[in-house]
Amino acid sequence: MTADATQTSSEACGLAEALELESISLTSLHMDTPEQPETQSGKLRFRFDIGHDHEALAGEVGGTTLASAKITVQGFPDDAPEPSPDASRVEDGLLIHLSARYSLVYRVIVPGQWSEAEQEHFNERCVAYHAWPYFRELVQNVTSRSPIRGVTLPLFVPSKLNRGAE
Repeated sequence: MTADATQTSSEACGLAEALELESISLTSLHMDTPEQPETQSGKLRFRFDIGHDHEALAGEVGGTTLASAKITVQGFPDDAPEPSPDASRVEDGLLIHLSARYSLVYRVIVPGQWSEAEQEHFNERCVAYHAWPYFRELVQNVTSRSPIRGVTLPLFVPSKLNRGAE
């Protein structure tokens, strides 16, 4: 890690300490699984799409800022070709596709000005980290009632953002 990356990382920690998660809400959900799956084992791939209201971060103490996290998981058979990252249906070769969007409200507890790099680092690490346990629980609950059984997502690992997992 370079000196600049270390500085941005530590400054982003300052941003994380300046904001407090006030609430998180599930705002949309899409799921597709086959009615009678031929196989129930395969690989998983995750994608995170994180958004943040950067303008609000310069707000007063007690003000709020809004973030959104869209998390998608795709499951596909071991012996099948890897589907497109945009695939969202069983017809595209998936065993499961589940996409959920969360809205996160943060309260400003320490006013300040943060760079675009600090805000992006906060989005990539903190927003995804805060939404992940809710998504993990949702996937486990929804799939326990579907033809695909036993989908347990791993604990959050920031280095695996927008990458495949097995």
